[in-house]
Amino acid sequence: MEMPEVRQQIVIQAPIEEVWTFVNNLRNWATEMPGYQDFREIDADHSVWQLKGDAGILQKRVTFDARVTKREPPTRVEFTLHGIDEQLDGAGSFTAAPTADGATQVDLTLALEAGGLMGPVISALLAKTLPRDVARLAVAIKERVEAAAATGRTEAPTCN
Repeated sequence: MEMPEVRQQIVIQAPIEEVWTFVNNLRNWATEMPGYQDFREIDADHSVWQLKGDAGILQKRVTFDARVTKREPPTRVEFTLHGIDEQLDGAGSFTAAPTADGATQVDLTLALEAGGLMGPVISALLAKTLPRDVARLAVAIKERVEAAAATGRTEAPTCN
């Protein structure tokens, strides 16, 4: 089975610099992921995320080693995810571009694949749940950045 990959586009009503301030901090991504449980920063490009996956009747906590592989401020972040306690590996990106009206067009992509004996079954479940989860992440990022912009803050709030 091919690795399930999802792409989500969204327009955030804030300047690209404000979007970048939020997205540049991996803690913000992790805490907005559906099923967020825990985040531990190793350094600015490396962290450990614990998420609780929900694929219908299958619910499981998964710990990921997340690493930024490329940063191009303020337009692009690429990253990899490696399952520490499960055979799950993936990669994704965040791409931003300013719009003519001062907003920011954002594209999120995420591909995730399960290995092992149950890999094909889990990958099939991921193909159904990833679109929902990536859409929720995109909306959460949009809401957090727009709320910060509306209050006149120069930095998007971070979760601790």
